[in-house]
Amino acid sequence: MADNLSQEMRDMLAQTEREYVGWNPVDMPTFVGTLADFTPDCDCGGYGPHYILFVDLPDGNGIAVHVFHTTFRSQIEPKIKSGRLGVGDLIAVSHKGTKDSQTKGHAPMNMYSVAIKQKPPTKQFFSDGTEVG
Repeated sequence: MADNLSQEMRDMLAQTEREYVGWNPVDMPTFVGTLADFTPDCDCGGYGPHYILFVDLPDGNGIAVHVFHTTFRSQIEPKIKSGRLGVGDLIAVSHKGTKDSQTKGHAPMNMYSVAIKQKPPTKQFFSDGTEVG
């Protein structure tokens, strides 16, 4: 069957066979890859509703990144909701360790840095609506 498939179709099949393993920042404090998909409002693990990012790594592996820590969520959610992070975009994340909370009695905060490079649009338009090129 694969002989008569286009490259795009073969790539799609390869994506369905990829296993996305949960990201553990202790084992891999930083990563960079391409956002393959995301799931909003996952209420799993007892952390309340949060996004799960499915990221394709350059080595061919995939990770599932649960965005439940407040400092991480505050960097990811607004980007998704405003369209500044979407499928196909490059994402780099660094877990910077923990920092004592300034609020008495609160647990230490997990600190993150996030960088996004958006995939360029397939078509570009001038402000008057005419297509560039």
